[in-house]
Amino acid sequence: MEISLPPELEKYVESQVAIGRFRSAEDMISAGLLRLKEEGIDALPTCDPRREELEARLIKSIDQIECGEGIEMGEALVALKRRIKASR
Repeated sequence: MEISLPPELEKYVESQVAIGRFRSAEDMISAGLLRLKEEGIDALPTCDPRREELEARLIKSIDQIECGEGIEMGEALVALKRRIKASR
């Protein structure tokens, strides 16, 4: 699959990879998509008031990553798997 990003997002992804927060653009995009899935944003219609809260949490998460408070992709996947098992 190939995707296109607006120039400002492409530069942002490249900068995060360049400083070592992610090994590749694919890792960063995957982490973001996993977060969206985890938060359920894709399942909410745009008019749902919960969507605003989830989007705000996503923006907060991005800010945390920019401040160096993020975790590696492998750690995120382990945590996500634990969370899924616990919810069953």
